[in-house]
Amino acid sequence: MIIALRQVSLVFVSIAIIAELLSCGKKISRIEIGGVADGEKSNRVIVSDSFNRANNFTSMGRADTGQLWINGDTAVYGVNNSSAFLNSGSGTAYVTIAETDLIAIQITTSSITGSVALEFRQADSDNLWRFFRLGTSVRLDKITGGASTIVATGAINLINGNKLRVELRGCNIQAFVSVKLFDITDCTHGGGNSYGFRDLVGGSDFDDFLIEEIE
Repeated sequence: MIIALRQVSLVFVSIAIIAELLSCGKKISRIEIGGVADGEKSNRVIVSDSFNRANNFTSMGRADTGQLWINGDTAVYGVNNSSAFLNSGSGTAYVTIAETDLIAIQITTSSITGSVALEFRQADSDNLWRFFRLGTSVRLDKITGGASTIVATGAINLINGNKLRVELRGCNIQAFVSVKLFDITDCTHGGGNSYGFRDLVGGSDFDDFLIEEIE
């Protein structure tokens, strides 16, 4: 009861302060109550997975937010020591969601051996986008009918702990590794709604997969 009265008192004090400021002709751009600014919001998380669960070498199970992880092509991904990894085969680990626009996809490369990729707007294994490390550079590829087209390249060497991130706004695609590297416009595979990551050669580990809404 004491706590409730204090909260009510704080609200009345805030109202009194606002009224005084307005009477003095002061302009109020926003109001903060309880430390959260009116008008500010955090992005809605669609998919999140820390891989912090029991080891399983043949399945990643479900993301922390409930989506089922699917092994593409011949790939078998699993979880070991709270990281995702490619156990055998070749392909993408992905989830399928309803959203295809105004979203960001991100994965942390906790340990890198060879080439790792973030794959997005995947309609199927032959039609998708791939943002990936290739040696000491990164590349953005468009894959259509199984054939890859190089869309953009950049000279940056991924290291352990780097984040691959892609932001999708309509036909605009922006790709990041700490800073924005690529900013292109291409509507291909705009309806693809599968998103995930890929170890192209084996031996790498992944952490903290995220898909969130953006503006």
